Amino acid sequence: MGGGSTAERLLSRYGGFFEELGSGCLATLKQLLEQVELAVGTAAANDVNLLAKLYVIKSAKACVETVTQYFSRFLPPTVVNNLRADLTFLLERAEEVVVRFG
Repeated sequence: MGGGSTAERLLSRYGGFFEELGSGCLATLKQLLEQVELAVGTAAANDVNLLAKLYVIKSAKACVETVTQYFSRFLPPTVVNNLRADLTFLLERAEEVVVRFG
């Protein structure tokens, strides 16, 4: 199975597309991936209350939508749609864990 964190795998999958747009765009992708990774980690944390977990996940989902909507003007639709789907999948699974287990 592939090594590295989920964020590293997604960066290797999508990073080249963002890098072609410029280093600032790649930095935006990295920040987005870090935020999603943080939201997933927060969802699994035992020392964070339920509402805070849900808020962090909702914020990450909003960032995914904002960033993918912006970059849809510059990147092929398949790249943007796949990135959105991958990140949304992760966040939805995290949300399921929070709702089910607190």
